[in-house]
Amino acid sequence: GEVVMLYPTGHAIGIKNSEYEILIHIGVDTVNLAGQGFINKVEVGEKVKAGQEISQFNFNQVRESPEVKSIAVAVIFTGFNRKVNLLENNTHVSAGQAEILTIK
Repeated sequence: GEVVMLYPTGHAIGIKNSEYEILIHIGVDTVNLAGQGFINKVEVGEKVKAGQEISQFNFNQVRESPEVKSIAVAVIFTGFNRKVNLLENNTHVSAGQAEILTIK
């Protein structure tokens, strides 16, 4: 799909393809960190593929911040009427190096 939205603080990414739109939102109140602990690996307008790294965040830094209520990652699919298998096309969320989480 194509990256259609990238919140400047790195905590939210929107991707769209011909079948549906995906919103990935990292944590609750993570916007309060003003980008600290987040690294965007893509840009708006960039075409991305399953398995491509799109974002990283420092799990411990985000989790331990008093401004953050939760580190839950929401993946929301919209604009279609079919079930989605999150393992389809090897799409996954995995732990990266040490305390850095990578979203692919």
